[in-house]
Amino acid sequence: MSILAFAAAALTTSAAIAGSGGGWKAFRDPTVQDFGHQWSKVGDPGNAPFIYDDPSPFVPPRNAGRTNYKYRIMTREVTVREWFGFVQAYAPYVAFGTAQSPGLLGDLIQYHGYSNGLPQYSLPEQNANKPMRASWRMAARFA
Repeated sequence: MSILAFAAAALTTSAAIAGSGGGWKAFRDPTVQDFGHQWSKVGDPGNAPFIYDDPSPFVPPRNAGRTNYKYRIMTREVTVREWFGFVQAYAPYVAFGTAQSPGLLGDLIQYHGYSNGLPQYSLPEQNANKPMRASWRMAARFA
């Protein structure tokens, strides 16, 4: 495929993913990549927030989940293989004592202790294409 054909396909794909009507704009920023992921549009600007009312008498109710803009979110599951790449890249930043956290590793990536100051992990091949289960906080870091 020529560079020109590739560029045209990329622009068409970006426009198709982002949509062309209802206030959605095509993504033309060359630094934003889709990496072949599937995306869903989320948007109802001005939607009513969910009011979280903590059962504790010391925590006041608070609003959560309201957005005043439209956005996209990935709609396919991340595989353990894809997540393992993130785990390896994140290893130098893992706080000491949290290297084997289930929020980071789920139950499908194995922890092997530290070597040269870095946590060591492995991915059993039979787990590679399974969907990853991780904590919300780690998923936000992955994103």
